[in-house]
Amino acid sequence: MPNIVYDLTQKGQRKEFKGRYQGYAVSIGSRYAVGILYQIGNFKIGKSGIGLSGFFANMFKHVINIYFYLQIHSFYYLGHYLRDEFFNAPDGREPFFGWASRHANVLFTLPLRIVLGITWITFGSASVFAGSWIGVVMALIGWFMTFGLFTSVAGFVGIVMTFVLMAITRSDITLFLFAPASLAVMNGSGRVLGLDYWVMPWLERKLNITLHGKQKSVYNDYNKSN
Repeated sequence: MPNIVYDLTQKGQRKEFKGRYQGYAVSIGSRYAVGILYQIGNFKIGKSGIGLSGFFANMFKHVINIYFYLQIHSFYYLGHYLRDEFFNAPDGREPFFGWASRHANVLFTLPLRIVLGITWITFGSASVFAGSWIGVVMALIGWFMTFGLFTSVAGFVGIVMTFVLMAITRSDITLFLFAPASLAVMNGSGRVLGLDYWVMPWLERKLNITLHGKQKSVYNDYNKSN
């Protein structure tokens, strides 16, 4: 940065650039890769680093890219990177042999979402926690799941509440089923006969505009105001 300022304004002074790289990685496709790990954070690994190959080099490459997106605070493109490289990679072209990119119709989790939502409402209204903040949270989780609004958030809160209830009651065996069921409905089931079908795309567009602004053409040959 000081060198760029000097070139543009002739102020300040030039400084020698000293790169602090975590390492290097080169990959061919999604399976074959080689790399060298020099350091983890500020902790250096040996004099010449550690050589990596195969799965570990490939994962190191992804860690480097994720670290870069975190440095520039671009969570939008970080999400796209994770989606394209892990969860939406065609033909199993991701590090986990296609396991992470398997797709299934979310229609099959619709009955689970509705039943789980009603169960949360019932537990929150009729249990010993009725009227307390725990009962209110349980009922809210149920209503959000039933109507398919912010289903993933409701599922995550449901998982947390499951462990809270298990720590408090320590007796009801049915609570063990709440966590995996809440995890299952986090697959986007709210977009099937749910409000997430309209709310989530609208929210994504609004957040994209808020964080990155509206896309505009660099050239305006007709001098039209946008």
